[in-house]
Amino acid sequence: MLTPNLNEVIARLERLSADSAWAHRASGIRRSLIRIQEKAAEGAPNPNEQPLRGLLQAAYAILEAAAREIPERRPEAAVQPPSGQRSPDKG
Repeated sequence: MLTPNLNEVIARLERLSADSAWAHRASGIRRSLIRIQEKAAEGAPNPNEQPLRGLLQAAYAILEAAAREIPERRPEAAVQPPSGQRSPDKG
C-alpha cells in the first residue's frame, strides 16, 4: 500500500521556489514519486517498499533543507498594516 501522505509530499515538493537550490533535486524525486503513484493507480502490483521509502526519505530531507533557507519573518512586521492604512479589525 502506498503511503497515505504521498500526495501531500508531491504537492510540497512542487511548491518549492525555483530560486531554491533544492528545486532541481526536488523535481527529480517528485517525478519518481508520481511515476510510482501512477503505476499503483493503473493496478500495477505494489512497488518494492525500499525504493519508495528511499524516495520519501530524500523528499523529506529536501523539504527540511529548503525550509531552513526560508528567512524568518519578524512577528511585528506580519501584524502591522502598511503605513497610512487602518487595521481592518479596528474599523
